Amino acid sequence: MKKQKKENVEECANPEAAHAVSDDINDDGSWVEVNNESSGDGGDNLEDDQNVAEEEAVDPEVFAEQLARADALKAEGNTAFAEGDMEQAIAKYSEALEEAPMTAPLQRAVYFANRAACHMRLEEYSEAAIDCSAAIELHPEYTKALLRRASAFEAMSDYEAALMDLKKVVDLDPKNTAATAAQKRIEPLAEKKREEVKDEMIGKLKDLGNSLLGKFGMSLDNFKTEQDPNTGSYSIKFQQ
Repeated sequence: MKKQKKENVEECANPEAAHAVSDDINDDGSWVEVNNESSGDGGDNLEDDQNVAEEEAVDPEVFAEQLARADALKAEGNTAFAEGDMEQAIAKYSEALEEAPMTAPLQRAVYFANRAACHMRLEEYSEAAIDCSAAIELHPEYTKALLRRASAFEAMSDYEAALMDLKKVVDLDPKNTAATAAQKRIEPLAEKKREEVKDEMIGKLKDLGNSLLGKFGMSLDNFKTEQDPNTGSYSIKFQQ
């Protein structure tokens, strides 16, 4: 098992609502029960999703039984997570996803996000980002999944992608201090990465130019740019 590591972005304990009562795991192994009557994020959209899930269920009793089995598996995963057994927790969340109806998007989003937390602890950042993306696809305003994916992107040095997720969290929840703090921390890293990429591209273009000019016994060093102090425009002059 890989070394456990705390995630870079602190995540808020404000999980989104699910069909009945669901719990969304925090990275410290704790979880919070969320009641359907106080969705907090998403408003009417979450209620519409729940209504669709209920209407599309062929047999309400079967639907409820499947959710109950899935939630029981998730609870086992939460216990394993709290005990530090990430592999067992991943297995249980995976079983919960297999058991949960496809017409229960909010519950499935929680299972994906919880499994992503396990991958983060195992430093499996690519897998964590994939699971978070699955959760966000099911629940686009799922701020915890967005924050967790930002953590994964940051760990993989994909600062631009991390910033995009953090900015969305701030748009959804301007008072989210974890997102705003992470955004301030990552912005200079993203700018530095942009400069490095730009310098690398310029270097490659220079090498290409020199390889072409070399056929004529010249290089880019034979060309000098000069700025006109009056107009501010540049001119290129050839020099031996």
